This record gives sequence, C-alpha cells and structure tokens, in this order.
Amino acid sequence: PLRVLLSIAGVAIGVGAVCAIHRGNRSVTDSFRSGVEAISGAAKLTVEGVDGVPESAAAPLRWIWDLGAFAPVVDRFAVCGDGSDEPVEVLGVDVTAEDAVRRYRLVSPGAASDLRALLSPDAVLAPEAFARRHRLGVGSALPLLAHGRRRTVRIAGLLEPVGPARASGGQILVTGIRHAQRIFGTTGRVDRLDVVF
Repeated sequence: PLRVLLSIAGVAIGVGAVCAIHRGNRSVTDSFRSGVEAISGAAKLTVEGVDGVPESAAAPLRWIWDLGAFAPVVDRFAVCGDGSDEPVEVLGVDVTAEDAVRRYRLVSPGAASDLRALLSPDAVLAPEAFARRHRLGVGSALPLLAHGRRRTVRIAGLLEPVGPARASGGQILVTGIRHAQRIFGTTGRVDRLDVVF
C-alpha cells in the first residue's frame, strides 16, 4: 500500500507541475502579447530598416492611404536623470498620423484626447503612475540621459493606463516625433513605420 500511495503521489505531483508550468507559460505569453499590442496598437504591419527608416521612404508608400494608414515612430530607451536611474521608453509619434494607429486618454478633466499637447517643444505625456512615482505634475521638468547627452523634457499631460501608457510596465514617455529625433540624434530617420489596413 505504501508503494501505491507513493506512486499516486508522484503522478499527482507531476501532473500538478505540468499544470503550473502551463499556466505560467500562458501568463508570460499573455503579458508579452499585451505589451506588444500596447505599443503597436492597430498596426498590422511594420516597416523597419537595419538603421531605421529614412523619412523619404514614406513617400512611395502614399498608396497605403487608399487602403488604410501609416504612422512613423521613433521608439527608443533613455535613462531618467532624476537620481532614480530608471530606464524609460520614449515613444516619438507623428501627432497628425497617430490617431489611426494608437489611442491615448489624458487624465485631466476636459483635456483633449488628442496629442496636441505634444506640439510644444520638449513636451511629453507620461502615465499617471510614472509621474506620481517620480513626483512630477503637469509642467514639471524631467531630466533624461539619452544618446550620450543630458536632455530635459516637460510633462505636458498625464495619461490613463490604457494603450501605449501600459507599455514597458508604465515606464514610457510619449512625445512628438521631431522632439524624439532631437533627443536621440536621428533627424531624418524613424525607427519604423506602423501600417494599419
């Protein structure tokens, strides 16, 4: 009887371990999928290059506007220069093309749900939790270390934790594409073109 009980216990432990591994794998896969969808939004295709994509490459893709839309993106990482030394994803977007690809929701009541706040120089939108953790509010300055230089950005608005604000565990700043190009020294190039059909 002891041998039978040990065999049953061994099988039960094995089945339990397999089930736990399966649940863990599903959780990691779902988390990864959620993070990718937060950044890619409605994009079904991405055009990338080894060293980014020249802005001039968008001209031959104008035919896409007959079928859908595309939005250029600068998507890189910087380090918060406020003493926390935390990495932060910087998502540079084209304010005029972004609405077809990704959705943002600003926290402040009566705030526009569009990205017009990013038309100001050095402006970024930050997730509310990120701003709270770094003791920032609208109008606050945040130093960044990016591309070997120290840059300062200004918080122009706070984002609810939906869409891109969920990416990188909320460690993300959304800015205008020209500002992101200045921060990272990529003038005339974008990291990718997100295409929606």
